[in-house]
Amino acid sequence: MMGDIENILQAGMFNSVAETLENMAFMEVEHAAASPSSAEEGVGVSLLIHDPVQWELTLSMPKQMIFDIASAVYAMPEEELSEELLQDILAEILNTVAGRFLSEILLPSETFTLGLPEPCPHGCPADEPPLLVWNFAADGLPFGLHATGSSLEGLQNRLKAHIKPRD
Repeated sequence: MMGDIENILQAGMFNSVAETLENMAFMEVEHAAASPSSAEEGVGVSLLIHDPVQWELTLSMPKQMIFDIASAVYAMPEEELSEELLQDILAEILNTVAGRFLSEILLPSETFTLGLPEPCPHGCPADEPPLLVWNFAADGLPFGLHATGSSLEGLQNRLKAHIKPRD
């Protein structure tokens, strides 16, 4: 049963991230085997999921990737992008991914509640070990998401039976 839940969560997160970055920045997303290197200058943002589980979802991306996305979204050269604009785009990405992820994995009758994205320094190092980790790459740049929280318990009997992964 736990493997089924993890497969649903994996497929749901991949679909959500791929759709978000394809729609926002025309970037093709793929799975990555490992998390981004800590040597990579990362920027992060976190978001609380209040219901149906109590998780903190964290997105960390290399700064160059955020520049690339913001340049595509705002049609501005990199040198004109402010730190505030970069944090805003990263927060918008996480907010969109989280909403799509929960919509993707939960039964249509289920609802969810999200907090507001919060910036965190240095790619958001977790205070506790992550419950779930998702590693991706887009345009050759690795990035990752992770969820911290107590368990997967709040998801039982609320998940779709199967999610078709995107090709």
